[in-house]
Amino acid sequence: LLWFKSSSQTHIKSYQWQSRISQLHNTEIREYYGFKKFETSNLSAVKEFIEKELLPQGLSVGQVRDDVYKFLKKNTIDPFAQHELNKQINTICLQYEKKFFTQCSEHLSVDHQKNLHRILDMYDDDQTILNFIRTSAGKVSSTTIHEEQEKLNYIKAAGVIDQEFFHTIPRKFLKVHHDKVAIS
Repeated sequence: LLWFKSSSQTHIKSYQWQSRISQLHNTEIREYYGFKKFETSNLSAVKEFIEKELLPQGLSVGQVRDDVYKFLKKNTIDPFAQHELNKQINTICLQYEKKFFTQCSEHLSVDHQKNLHRILDMYDDDQTILNFIRTSAGKVSSTTIHEEQEKLNYIKAAGVIDQEFFHTIPRKFLKVHHDKVAIS
């Protein structure tokens, strides 16, 4: 540790970062600052933190990554290699998303699922029902009022609005997935 404090930039550039001595230095530095080495048991704590605290907020993977580093620092845990941690975070996020969509599917009856699939059917020669639902109302007239009622009927027929499960999902999280579906 003293070597690093007194070393010039030239010495630091020539330092053998992958050597056995660098591992010893890393251990000394970790001990000096009171950090623990990242263990596989820490991964479950990180996963729980991500799933319970971060993803329900609708955070992006980059924001989750930043908050995980803050979490590790707060808990004095030295993160393992950045690419490995990023890989683990991406996996946790994908698993969480997959679990969410599976739960959504399980809370919809077969009829409601079919009605959701019908929204992807063609409304007319130019657009799908989903695209029709997403169009703006336009100027108020009896035609636009009729179209808006028709849009609401498609949404109501899907049965998603009536499901209690969907009322418990945080709005930010829903917004993120709404945007993903809209783009797709």
